[in-house]
Amino acid sequence: MILLITPIAAVLCVQLPLQPIELALGFGLLACMPTTLSSGVSLTQTVGGNVPLALALTVTSNLL
Repeated sequence: MILLITPIAAVLCVQLPLQPIELALGFGLLACMPTTLSSGVSLTQTVGGNVPLALALTVTSNLL
């Protein structure tokens, strides 16, 4: 799911009419970055999600 949502968010961020244009490009680049291990797993654990799956997805997306 994260590998589908973040590229879409990146495209939307780059199209924002922000000044300077580098700000919009920075948001787009940030949206393309994979989720960090600590935030991906800790946020999943906070809301009662599937922690092993979150860990597996985070490690896989960071390796790609």
